[in-house]
Amino acid sequence: MSRCRGLLATAVLCGVLAAETGAADTGDAVAAYVGAEKITVAEVDARCGAPCTRLGDEIAAEKWTALEALIDAALLADSPAPVEPPPSDTDVDAYMAERPQDFRGPVERDRAAVRFFLARERRRARDRERAARERRQRPPEMLVARDDPALGAPRPERVLARVGSRAVTDGDVETRRALPLYRLRGARHRERLRTLEAIVDDAVWRAAAADVGAPPANLRETVIAGAPPVTDADIDRYFDEEIRTRDPAATKRPDRLRPYLEFQRAHAAEAAFLADARARFGARVVLDEPPPPRLRLDAGPGGWRGAAGAPVRVVFLTSYRGETSRTMWRVVREVAAERRVALAVRPLLPQWDPEAAAVASGVYCAGAYGRAWELHDLAAGSPSLPDGAALAGMAATVGLDAARFAECMARPETNDAVAALSAAAEDLGLTEPPAVLIDGLVFGGMQGADRLRDAIRAAADRRR
Repeated sequence: MSRCRGLLATAVLCGVLAAETGAADTGDAVAAYVGAEKITVAEVDARCGAPCTRLGDEIAAEKWTALEALIDAALLADSPAPVEPPPSDTDVDAYMAERPQDFRGPVERDRAAVRFFLARERRRARDRERAARERRQRPPEMLVARDDPALGAPRPERVLARVGSRAVTDGDVETRRALPLYRLRGARHRERLRTLEAIVDDAVWRAAAADVGAPPANLRETVIAGAPPVTDADIDRYFDEEIRTRDPAATKRPDRLRPYLEFQRAHAAEAAFLADARARFGARVVLDEPPPPRLRLDAGPGGWRGAAGAPVRVVFLTSYRGETSRTMWRVVREVAAERRVALAVRPLLPQWDPEAAAVASGVYCAGAYGRAWELHDLAAGSPSLPDGAALAGMAATVGLDAARFAECMARPETNDAVAALSAAAEDLGLTEPPAVLIDGLVFGGMQGADRLRDAIRAAADRRR
């Protein structure tokens, strides 16, 4: 697969930008206040234990992997790749013979897809070998250790490595893996928040107990003791309203219902006391939720469709395969029809899929003759993924010359270009088509039209 190579390729050569990677989450940052008492992120993580530790390790590992990839890209940027002969007919025959179940389309197209796949895998292996050789000859200067506890926190200006005169910054790393890092940080935030709520409650109990001059355990017992008693009438009412309505044949068991209702009332009394005490002692949680990244991708082969200067950019990423992709295209086409939206479509093919890649290649070829949108509309709106004959028929319908279209489809450069379009999105963590970007915000999978319209409205308001 042809991928953009250069140190800042994801930001410049491929037209990709990821921003707003999240606020600093160092251990000494304050997560909450209870009166004058500060609760730090380090305290939260210590009590959270294994879940927060595991997620922190995964964040650091994700960043380290991205750093290694950027170093390899920098090492190879000034070293032109050797020209290698394409896979032979024998190579293609052998591959197809081993996997006959994978091929159902026209033989010529399948052979071209296999040739592309084999060439891509060889390039990847070759690039790994070249990068390893360059590392031996020109070892990068590593300015961060793999186990550096500060590696997980975003510090955009921090230089993590140098490759000759080139610096790889933390911002480059955060950009490279914006979406996976956001998901990991979001999971850790939820774990921290659950833990933090318990820590705040404990601090509030201590403050309230000190205020009345009693141990926290005694105060808690007093609050629970003040809960209203459970009467026989309460049991009858609960049985009639909550149990019998669901199961008319149920048998009333006061010996089981009474402890349950007493527990409920004790819990409610504690919750009411804590809510009041939190307000009295100024308890407030200030742990920041990681902001979602904004990813920017250039337009696909059809360019932008919409009013010139439209304030909102919408990018639809599709594999052309599956009911979800077809349904989402109808939704996106509908919501992107308004005047303030410019729409682009790009292929997203994280898995090798010869038939889907052929459709994406067809749209790419149609773009050379100004017919990308017309062919995309037909292919994306088809009841199923078009095969070779159907795709050729669609190309004829939109006015493409059959010979020129077939010649473009057969060129290795076409497959390379489509793969590069997909790779630019994959590098940011977009690996599950379909996906929609609205001013860079990611909406994956099945989405409702109203939700996308709300996002478009918010994006338009933000640009005013």
